[in-house]
Amino acid sequence: VTYTVTVSAKGFTPIPTSRQAAVQTGVETKNVNFQMDPLHTFSSMLSLVSVPYDYASVDAADLLSIPAADRTNGAFLLAGWDLQKYQYYPQTVAKTLQMGRGYFMAYKTNIPLSTEGVSADTTRPFDIPLTIGWNLIGNPFTTDMDWTKVMVLDGGALKSFADAVASGAISSALYSFSGGGYILDYKLATWRGYWVRAYRNVVLKIDPVNGRYGRAARVATSRAVLRGSNGWSVNLRAEAGGLADADNRFGVASGASNGFDGYKVEKPPIFGDRYVYLTFDHSDWGDKSGGYGVDVRAA
Repeated sequence: VTYTVTVSAKGFTPIPTSRQAAVQTGVETKNVNFQMDPLHTFSSMLSLVSVPYDYASVDAADLLSIPAADRTNGAFLLAGWDLQKYQYYPQTVAKTLQMGRGYFMAYKTNIPLSTEGVSADTTRPFDIPLTIGWNLIGNPFTTDMDWTKVMVLDGGALKSFADAVASGAISSALYSFSGGGYILDYKLATWRGYWVRAYRNVVLKIDPVNGRYGRAARVATSRAVLRGSNGWSVNLRAEAGGLADADNRFGVASGASNGFDGYKVEKPPIFGDRYVYLTFDHSDWGDKSGGYGVDVRAA
């Protein structure tokens, strides 16, 4: 007799999903094996991460099964951002992993996570409050979201992404982190963390129904920074000591000005003490002054 065998364990995904097993009376059936993959595995390398579940009541190191000694000897790194400065585990912001927030994480080995937390409501938008300045955020859902489809509550007015950028409420692009450097992004991928710059206190509204990232949203960064205008952009890359800052853009666009506008994207704060960091500096833009990673000017 042949049976279809399936297995399940909360927090794990079986590979393959099922197997066929031939069973004979009085004979032990062997080698019906499955690989059980955890819910997610965080890289040992320094990464910018998030979680699509809420673990607000669980100590992050307990959740990730970090040995007690490694929580205090520097082996385990978990950092969040609050009041325009980093906080490190076990400080308040980095004490737990919460939906909608981003964290820098590193450890001496990969970190498996097999515990499911509280899920976001997938029938309504998820709100992420942003304060003036930089904010570390994450995708609260288990599917990728399109950054350009977020809505923004700005002073009581609900604005589209384009209107929020045009009115100077938020920056036009996200920054993720890869290979030791910042990367421009327009997608909120699950399990990844992102920097976003707010110029006013606003609320991001991420819609799991209408905001999903699809094939039509895939636009090369060289075009995305032009925001639909005619023009061109150049990628400027800097390398030193085995490190790189690979995603900096300058160019011209028909819709851009030579001053601050949605065609300029400020660079996030530096993390750690080993980095390459290239910027286009603008010190004369008042509260918009800073180092920029995208500087597209009038055509």
